[in-house]
Amino acid sequence: MFPLLRIVFLVLLPTSKAAMEACGSSGVKCVALPSSCTTSYDCNYLLKYKAASDSTTQMEISGKTSYYNIDSYTDYWLTFSHTAATSGMGGLSILACVKSGTSYSLKSTTGYGWGVNSLTSEDTVDGLTATLVDGVMTCSFTINNSLLPSTSQRLVYGMGRMSGSSIAKHSRTPSRSSQDMTLIQTFSSDAVQCTVPGVVGGSTSETGQVDEGQVVTITCTSSHSPSTPTITCTSSGTFDTTNPTCNKDAVQCTVPGVVGGSTSETGQVDEGQVVTITCTSSHSPSTPTITCTSSGTFDTTNPTCNKDAVQCTVPGVVGGSTSETGQVDEGQVVTITCTSSHSPSTPTITCTSSGTFDTTNPTCNKDAVQCTVPGVVGGSTSETGQVDEGQVVTITCTSSHSPSTPTITCTSSGTFDTTNPTCNKDAVQCTVPGVEGGSTSETGQVGEGQVVTITCTSSHSPSTPTITCTSSGTFDTTNPTCNKDDNVEEGVCAGVDGCYSNPSGCTSATCDITVQWWQGDNFTQVSLSGKLSTFSMSASDDDIWLGFGLSELGTMKDSDMYLCSKVDNQYSAIHIMGFSHGLIRSSSTQLEDDVSGSLVDGVMTCNTTIPNSAIPSGPLHIMAGMGPTNSDGEAKQHSKTPFISGTKFNILSSSTIDPNSSSYPHTYNLVCVIVTLTIGLGLVFT
Repeated sequence: MFPLLRIVFLVLLPTSKAAMEACGSSGVKCVALPSSCTTSYDCNYLLKYKAASDSTTQMEISGKTSYYNIDSYTDYWLTFSHTAATSGMGGLSILACVKSGTSYSLKSTTGYGWGVNSLTSEDTVDGLTATLVDGVMTCSFTINNSLLPSTSQRLVYGMGRMSGSSIAKHSRTPSRSSQDMTLIQTFSSDAVQCTVPGVVGGSTSETGQVDEGQVVTITCTSSHSPSTPTITCTSSGTFDTTNPTCNKDAVQCTVPGVVGGSTSETGQVDEGQVVTITCTSSHSPSTPTITCTSSGTFDTTNPTCNKDAVQCTVPGVVGGSTSETGQVDEGQVVTITCTSSHSPSTPTITCTSSGTFDTTNPTCNKDAVQCTVPGVVGGSTSETGQVDEGQVVTITCTSSHSPSTPTITCTSSGTFDTTNPTCNKDAVQCTVPGVEGGSTSETGQVGEGQVVTITCTSSHSPSTPTITCTSSGTFDTTNPTCNKDDNVEEGVCAGVDGCYSNPSGCTSATCDITVQWWQGDNFTQVSLSGKLSTFSMSASDDDIWLGFGLSELGTMKDSDMYLCSKVDNQYSAIHIMGFSHGLIRSSSTQLEDDVSGSLVDGVMTCNTTIPNSAIPSGPLHIMAGMGPTNSDGEAKQHSKTPFISGTKFNILSSSTIDPNSSSYPHTYNLVCVIVTLTIGLGLVFT
């Protein structure tokens, strides 16, 4: 990047100065980005230079703010530098043109930050002219050759924004020439010049002498045009076009547009030229041709395409007649009239823009037999007025009434198959309600006066033992319910996502062991409870384990065990995978830290959280039991065989397991083993 420098600017007010010649003409050398561009508006960056004298060089730098990503700022620097190095930024000698507000100035530095040279009027000789037009900043000046390298060096060039009075870091990396460049050129006073010619009836943008490559613009008076818009001074000292003239413009007319048509010519046509008008189908021009006159207008103005008159031929109608015959104009309506007992297929036909009627082949058809729909007291009909032979009409009655016949049909005699349909009052009926937690002696509809008995499930009683259908079509008691009996304790499996208990339907006071769980998106919360006396243990046993397992075969082989241990009133939990004949086939994992428990009145409880990823998917048997541990937390052999479910289930699905009494307890003749885990918890099952 270029250095951030804070220096005193020499402000040089712009002076009027002609732009430098094109690249390659009159000794002008250029450095362009991209290399194929030739003007400041084509190039992202352009440096022009040529010898102004034996000791000075004329320079012009231009750059596009949009290319350098700084067009949202207002103050810029535009620079080139020279260095003997082929890479890196060290040792640069920098010359920068700076825009600050509406002022422009030049500054320089050598050694990339080691010393600053403020340019003086002697340095810049011919001062500075600078502009910012359409995002292109251009700086022109003549500089002493003492500020330029006397040997060929690499050029580094670019553009950036100002930060106050200092140069800010560039937004786009500066470019470097691929070869050494010589900025100081040999001065020659033999510059080629051309004498600008006079133009009768016009003027030139320059007068007197102009340099090789300079372009002169020809301007003519009103109604005249130059034979060539520009002339350029060539290396031979003459213009590329000699004797430019101003010639009187030819008279021309502008061909008008024609809606719905076209013209044989478009744009401008000369005086006397004839233009033909062509219209689309079914339209004709107001004039077939128009001619350009000496006044520059056509002899007929605003030609149009007008729609041709359309006519239709009135068709004959068998068994009837038409209100018009022969030809009728577009839009005219013709009425169809038929003989007695016949009706037209359409009462009228209309002549359209296509020259045909909107309905073709109208006919007179024999009238159909019709019936008059009767009124029904206390009801309504699906149709009213006249209906055709064979049409079915539906009878609908008001609430609590039914029709004497649901439908009537129009017959060929012009009467309905059933005459005088009526709406009769319905017998009163009541709809038997559903009772949550119970059942009813009747279902569906029952007649007025009928009594329905309510029966509830165990430990529940009905809010009323019977309900009776009344004349209003409702029962004498609405919404009967089954309510829980007082002093009946709810089972442990009520209100949980899943549950296993023994015995089935036991309460907290009667269960030998329970496993309850509540499911989450990623974890399952588990609560275990076991009665010490069931497993031949007592409250004097301080160190106890309580757990459950999941097994494919209903044995401890290849099962997943989840154990909670109590040692010195401290509770912890572990997951053991692949228990088989005393070996831990896969791994054991400490469960979540949020383990809590209690031992009250001979019942041990333990609560923990198990990741769903640690629970195998079912269906699987569940095993539950408890036993003692030693003082190190190692599980010792249980005194009673664990309970094992008779059926399989999926613990990841909400379910309540009713144990099969014939399967409890379930004993298998396995070798009793003790597995001691390195994390301090052992396991024993038989």
